[in-house]
Amino acid sequence: KEGITVPCGTCVIVDQKQGETLELPNGLLIEGMLYFPPSANLTIHTTHIFVMGGILKMDGIMNTAAPVSSSEPRTKVTFHLYGEDEVTFQTKTEHEDDLPTCINGCNFGAKPVAVVGGRLEIQSLPSPCPTWEKLYGVASSMSTLIYNKEDIIYDRLIVSPQAAACWGRPGMELVLTSHTAQDSDRQVVVVDKLLANNVISLSVPLRANPMTQLEHGEFGVEVASLSR
Repeated sequence: KEGITVPCGTCVIVDQKQGETLELPNGLLIEGMLYFPPSANLTIHTTHIFVMGGILKMDGIMNTAAPVSSSEPRTKVTFHLYGEDEVTFQTKTEHEDDLPTCINGCNFGAKPVAVVGGRLEIQSLPSPCPTWEKLYGVASSMSTLIYNKEDIIYDRLIVSPQAAACWGRPGMELVLTSHTAQDSDRQVVVVDKLLANNVISLSVPLRANPMTQLEHGEFGVEVASLSR
């Protein structure tokens, strides 16, 4: 059976804003543009997604100063892929020059999301915002008179000004990669507020002092945003 197709030369703007569920049991084929604005809020159930020569575009929150808990519009789109049947993609005549290997069909397996001569443009954060970087340093709100370093509670992250401007929203979640060989040593923290142009205050202190770029160079852990 044919699935839903966004034809070449057509731009479809998703206007669902109330958390609706959209059922696409025969898949989604994007040859034109499918655009999810920051106000989009829905769940899509489908068996596969093919972006063939088209564009799947999402714009996330535009105001990086707004708290995560605010009513500032942000994209809330969930794709739920299901099914065990393998999906075969076959190029159409007008795309044969670009994708000669799929003229006779390409098996993408079950529940594929495939970009076939198209592209994804997912801007969950504005383009100047980094998604991750090396953690430059940590700091503490405790008194500087503490002489035993092991007694210091670290509740501030030092990052680049670009990252701080994007990640400093109250309620935003950040993840610090493990500073050991154990993945369980990674830490997820919640932002309290932005203190300076490169210092982020945390709502709860770090449970361990991570290796930072300031002290350990390239061996420092990485920090990334989990919130979009």
